[in-house]
Amino acid sequence: NTNADNPQYNTPSLQRQPLRMDYAKLVKRKEIILDYNGLWDDDLDVIIKVLKDTTVLQELRLKFNEITLSSGKFAEALAYNRTVRVLHLCENNIGSLGAKQIANALRVNGTLTTLYLNHCKLGDDGARHLARALMNNKSIR
Repeated sequence: NTNADNPQYNTPSLQRQPLRMDYAKLVKRKEIILDYNGLWDDDLDVIIKVLKDTTVLQELRLKFNEITLSSGKFAEALAYNRTVRVLHLCENNIGSLGAKQIANALRVNGTLTTLYLNHCKLGDDGARHLARALMNNKSIR
């Protein structure tokens, strides 16, 4: 008897559905809180568009999700954003590659004043990338 013959193993796999977000509402907000939503990088497309287009967003909270930021899309949008002052990324899976992407954004962004990266599995390489970027960043203190 194989697993394929056993009906209990023939259930369709559950596919994770990206969180649906309303761009028209989010782009007008001063604060966006998406903590504890189980977000993955592919859920961030609307947030990336908001970062590019907003004229009012000041604080973005993405704590306790599954975000890696390794593609660089989020960091690119952050680099040229001129409104977000506080960014919470605590308790995500940023890792050294995501940290490198954020570091690249910090080399350009002069608006962000506070960045939370507690428990993001940055590692030594990620910490080095961020430290180098922060040496020349005048806005984060």
